[in-house]
Amino acid sequence: MKLLCSYVFIYGLFIRTIPEQIKATISAQQDAILRIKEQIDNSYMQMDIEFDAEMKAKFNVLEEAFKQLSRSQKVWDVTNAVQQNRVAARSAASTLVMKREVAVAVKSIPDIRSERAPLWLKNANGADLYLYPGFVIMYDSRDQFGIIGYNELQFDFGPVRFVENGIVPGDSKVIDTTWEKVNKNGKPDKRFKDNRQIPIVRYGSISLKTRNGLHEEYEFSNYEATDSFGNAFSNYIRSISN
Repeated sequence: MKLLCSYVFIYGLFIRTIPEQIKATISAQQDAILRIKEQIDNSYMQMDIEFDAEMKAKFNVLEEAFKQLSRSQKVWDVTNAVQQNRVAARSAASTLVMKREVAVAVKSIPDIRSERAPLWLKNANGADLYLYPGFVIMYDSRDQFGIIGYNELQFDFGPVRFVENGIVPGDSKVIDTTWEKVNKNGKPDKRFKDNRQIPIVRYGSISLKTRNGLHEEYEFSNYEATDSFGNAFSNYIRSISN
């Protein structure tokens, strides 16, 4: 604005040093902004992790199981689940599950650097979960994060029967069938002309909870990988909490 005014007013046309001085000031300020941005981009916390041989071996097993789990064809974050009246809905499912497809991977938090990258679980509607060797970080931003000790964490895993109306993932197993519209006895409701048979699939489920409010549940198309990870993680939590 100062530079513009120096050209608008008559004296700026005759006193050439005025706009040149303003240009120099603008250039200096732009350089200062770039230097500050570089400092912010390069600021991070360095985390050093030390293991004894036994705990290192158990975390290696956990990490490998997690990598196998991350290769599941489908991963969902369960965002809500409500009971439904099966008779009224004419459905074989007693629970209506709402879930969103997400990603999991071995991935670091941008602001924290360490030799061992944490196990990352994307959260569909909140802070992501990063499983480090000694604790869990719930991370949303530099200003919004929390640390959870494994002694605070309640972890469960197991199989889930899911009435799959969509495409069955290639790494899942169909364990039963039902009908889109069913009677109370499980037989097809003949009042519906285009009543189709649909598969019941076995998925894997894990849940992570704390008394202070964390409640996350994930489902994976590969049940065997879920079971392997669940056992490895349970074993690791027991070891680190003792």
